[in-house]
Amino acid sequence: MTILVPEGQPATSNNVQVVFRRFSVSGSRHPHLNMPILIPDLETPRMALLPLDILFPFNVQHDCVTANCQLTMITGVATQEQIATTLNKATIEHKDHQVFIINMHSLHNTHLICKILPCELVAPVLAFEDRNANQHSAAACARTMGPKKRADAQKKSQQTHKCNRAARTMQATTMSGPPPGPLPENGPAVSADLHHGVGDDDDDDMYL
Repeated sequence: MTILVPEGQPATSNNVQVVFRRFSVSGSRHPHLNMPILIPDLETPRMALLPLDILFPFNVQHDCVTANCQLTMITGVATQEQIATTLNKATIEHKDHQVFIINMHSLHNTHLICKILPCELVAPVLAFEDRNANQHSAAACARTMGPKKRADAQKKSQQTHKCNRAARTMQATTMSGPPPGPLPENGPAVSADLHHGVGDDDDDDMYL
């Protein structure tokens, strides 16, 4: 866009002209987005208008699907807290393909676009021809997949609980140490001798 102002005169809305690139609306929608398409007007590539002749602005997006624009990474362009960094930033490298899509999902002036463009280019497109049949099909699929998903989730939960119990058992065994070993074979005999010695008057001093 270029603004032309007469030399030596103050700029007003009556003498300023705005030069635009001229595009034509395609007769078909975008094959993927179902939105109107703007293509370059080869016969009249540019045109000049007074600012008062401009009806309203609207949003367009480059047709990256048709142009096959690629995602690239640029280093050292990202900023944080107004300080340049060496972080990588993903950006789209647009190719020189001057075809644009009218963004019908924009929040601004979409109702005005619908008044100007033909109905076949802006009318909503049904995702399914038979809505009820699609809902019944989705419900039948959910009834089939639902029990299977719940069974798989229950099986996974049981496996998780089993692994957790095994881990807790191993941890408790490690903290308590090995179990005590068996008593020696002469244990009871020694005990009997000690009890017998308690009643011996000669050895009373040994047990005070």
